[in-house]
Amino acid sequence: MKFFTRIALSLFAIFTYTASLAQDTNTKVVVNIFVENMRNDYITRFWSHLREDGFKRFYNDGYVCSNVEMSQSVMERSSSIATLATGTWPQSHGIVSDQWYDWLNSSKVQAVEDPYFFTVGSDSDEGKASSKNLLVSTLSDQINKISLQKNRTYTVSLNRNTAVLASGHKSEGAYWLDNQSGNFISSSFFLETFPEWAFLFNKKRLIDDYASRKWEPLLPSTEYSESIEDDYILEKGYAQRYNSFPHNIENLVEKSGSFKILKSTPFGNQLVTDFTKQLLVSEAFGKNKTLDQLNVIFSTMDKQAIHFGPTSMEMEDTFLRLDANIASLLKFMDQKYGKGNYLVSLANFNPTQYGIEYLKEELKMPVSYFDPSSATALLKSFLNIRFEKGNWILMSDNQQIFFDRELIRKRKLDISTFQKETALFLKDFEAVAQAWSASTLLQTDFTSKVNAPFSHGFNAKRSGDVVYKLKSDWAVKDRYSSPSYYGEKQGMFLFLGNGVQRALDPKQYNTIDLVPTISYLLSIPSPSSCSGKAIIPVKRD
Repeated sequence: MKFFTRIALSLFAIFTYTASLAQDTNTKVVVNIFVENMRNDYITRFWSHLREDGFKRFYNDGYVCSNVEMSQSVMERSSSIATLATGTWPQSHGIVSDQWYDWLNSSKVQAVEDPYFFTVGSDSDEGKASSKNLLVSTLSDQINKISLQKNRTYTVSLNRNTAVLASGHKSEGAYWLDNQSGNFISSSFFLETFPEWAFLFNKKRLIDDYASRKWEPLLPSTEYSESIEDDYILEKGYAQRYNSFPHNIENLVEKSGSFKILKSTPFGNQLVTDFTKQLLVSEAFGKNKTLDQLNVIFSTMDKQAIHFGPTSMEMEDTFLRLDANIASLLKFMDQKYGKGNYLVSLANFNPTQYGIEYLKEELKMPVSYFDPSSATALLKSFLNIRFEKGNWILMSDNQQIFFDRELIRKRKLDISTFQKETALFLKDFEAVAQAWSASTLLQTDFTSKVNAPFSHGFNAKRSGDVVYKLKSDWAVKDRYSSPSYYGEKQGMFLFLGNGVQRALDPKQYNTIDLVPTISYLLSIPSPSSCSGKAIIPVKRD
């Protein structure tokens, strides 16, 4: 009798657990919003002008983590979005930068470039891409895996790299904006045929409408009290010339010969919003019994950091319009799925630094630009003197130095000595805060807050022979490219919807904690490669 009693109690416990799990996993729609180059302080600075149903809704009804650290040495679009999407560092997911050097094949590698696949949605080559270089699973992959591919996952972005890497290895659709045609496109890696609804969306040519408009302030100019005057002399502006409202978008598009410039206006984010809404309707998103997941990536503020900077009226205006885009998307989902019946996360990545000219002239800070081309030229001279003459450097990019290892072996030189001498040489530059050789990084697992980003960002097969980082507030700028303002390390997570409690959490977390937290809210296992930890208090009891 006791045996049957134990069996009955065990079955009851299993039934109770299963029922509670079913209740926890009642969420059928999850939308992950990623905002590129957004600073945390935009929300506090522009709070008085924000809508109640946009960013403020997360603060009023959701869970806010305002202290999220981005702890990896190289912060570029590809590596950062891969970290957020997988919940692990570049040392594991392998996307160490937008590009790196492949010693085995003696060639440069672009993070998502893949000539095996073709463009779906236009005649350009922009669809020749895949996620083959991503070594682990994304959250989207995990959702597909545990459902035996019954779930559906999608990504909408302005840019190819973020669309591909956020999606991962298997997705029903990863879409991004093609610079030449102005169409949303995809790769044959994800889609065999372009869906009819997406074709019809492109046929409406909303982009032509947006490209023909003037970008004028959303509010009267006197309302932009948290920004510097519109015609601030240190703002570069479009084409190093047009730095004040209104901006003639049609003229800029015509002069550039592509729609790329539109991505640096608020109309880029608006296009992402428009396409996302059409996808939710046309793909019957959330109508299955299983979970559907969507990544939405807003990137308009990326190039604005170069053209105008975070203190500009243009940046404030863009953020207020993004606030309206997010409010519109949330309202759309309220109507479609019911308020509180879906889960939304929002994370920013690669927050922009303040402009060098502003910091030097207005705040008298001892900062400047670091020119990697000049530094590399000096390094070549040093190596020729220290060792012997040779074309030692194959590639210098994204604060990484790649040596010709075969040449070093042929000359019977020690690669470790080569790397360490270079690291010491780079440390002598005023702009450089720290530099480490690959041989040191292979033997050391840094745990200190200062040096841990080097361990997190280092992949033995893909990272450079030497990796370095600049001092705080310094920026990279050489003669061949625009400056890079990716030095800010603090981000945020916002959660809203089914199962989320209301709270402001000031504790420090890290970018790798996003995926396990969403998995925890959905009551699904995190990807096996995930190294982050779930933010336990986020879940409502």
